[in-house]
Amino acid sequence: MRRDYFDLAVENIEWVRQDGDPEKPLVRIDFHGPEGLLEERLAGTGNEILTAQETDVAFRLQESPETNPSAIGVVGVTNRITGDFVLELNQEAENVLTFITAAREYGKSGDDDGQYRVEITVENDRLVTYEKSTFLVYDADGNLLRSDSLIPSGVELWTTRGKLANPSNLRYTDLRLIIWYPVLPLLFHERAFRSQFVTEVYVEKPEQSQR
Repeated sequence: MRRDYFDLAVENIEWVRQDGDPEKPLVRIDFHGPEGLLEERLAGTGNEILTAQETDVAFRLQESPETNPSAIGVVGVTNRITGDFVLELNQEAENVLTFITAAREYGKSGDDDGQYRVEITVENDRLVTYEKSTFLVYDADGNLLRSDSLIPSGVELWTTRGKLANPSNLRYTDLRLIIWYPVLPLLFHERAFRSQFVTEVYVEKPEQSQR
């Protein structure tokens, strides 16, 4: 889907620069492309709109903001079940990283209903709202930048390179294996995963699932 079909605006982030009262950061993404296209991308099982738990949000830098203060990256929302992109659009790295900082600080307020909000609209008419707590950031080579990412305290990520020798040794319930090729997540159940040779694997689990 073309990136110029989307406009992005953020709210409630200035307080983090001004040491003000915490407000939940909001990112509003407006679609102005062909009718029905976005709804089709957002359709999940039974053609119902994907839930927050069925989507992932990530940002991939195209260059380092340390060497170029005006560095650009790509914000992507993906279908967690299929790995397909729902949407993607270009954004300045400084704006995205400031947004993530605000979300991280807001999380310290104790709100259990997500650390930031995503509103997706069609021609300014609201289509869906997500409460999210994870926002992963990758460099231009597809490596996870943990310190820049928003990773809630209840989630741990591990990485491995090459072939995972024995996935059955990962004794966790509700295990999700997330395989990132550049910024695209492909999801595999353990059985399918056994034969996969991958560059990098992120295993995500809630803390309470550990046995």
